[in-house]
Amino acid sequence: MFLLAWLLVALKAFSWSVLPEQPACAQSGQTPGNYSQLSIALCFQDVDNGRRHLEIPSPDRSVLLMVEGDRASFQSNGRQVGPAFSMWRDVEIIWSPDSRMLIETMSFGAAGPVRAGFGFVDPNISPEVPDVVKRIQKNFASRHPGRKCHDTANVAGLAWLEGSKRAVLVAEIPPSPGCRPDGGYFEAYVVSLPQEAILERYDMGEVAEKWGKVLGPSLKADLELQRESRKLRGK
Repeated sequence: MFLLAWLLVALKAFSWSVLPEQPACAQSGQTPGNYSQLSIALCFQDVDNGRRHLEIPSPDRSVLLMVEGDRASFQSNGRQVGPAFSMWRDVEIIWSPDSRMLIETMSFGAAGPVRAGFGFVDPNISPEVPDVVKRIQKNFASRHPGRKCHDTANVAGLAWLEGSKRAVLVAEIPPSPGCRPDGGYFEAYVVSLPQEAILERYDMGEVAEKWGKVLGPSLKADLELQRESRKLRGK
């Protein structure tokens, strides 16, 4: 259901970025994520003992995302919808406005890499489509030839458009010393669903103007990092 494949590929030949420290986990699970003000971090109340119990309702409250430890399920009217599934430890989710889907942003370890995927409440929806993250990375790198770290960019969820018909994902250069001077630069991609086709692209300035109010702490820190980097380069 969730796009948890390619972990080994994602961990290979990657420049690591350090994410801001998460706030203490709320019992309700309503702890904000790193990349979007709209996201909810699926944090642990007791990390050492692997204890996590979260009940996160969809916008119309017709569905609950239930998380127990490393397992999750969708619940509706007191009954489970579809099979239970594994839930990665460092995840933030954004419910679609129509309560049918999730954007899931997975951080593979405290330092990354970061990858986005989609989860469908309806167990009968499981589109066989090319990996949208890889296509975003390829497009991102092609627009900045010869630059470091673009082909292994983090890809995270930012927002929804038109219910669950379109999603906004962000491609981010890890803000690490190995990616200077581009570290922290990001662009946004609008993709269609369930086809996961790339429809639009916005550069960093356009993203800040269009979605500035929903940028999470990681992306806000990226904006400051890029401003300082450009000052040092006299741009």
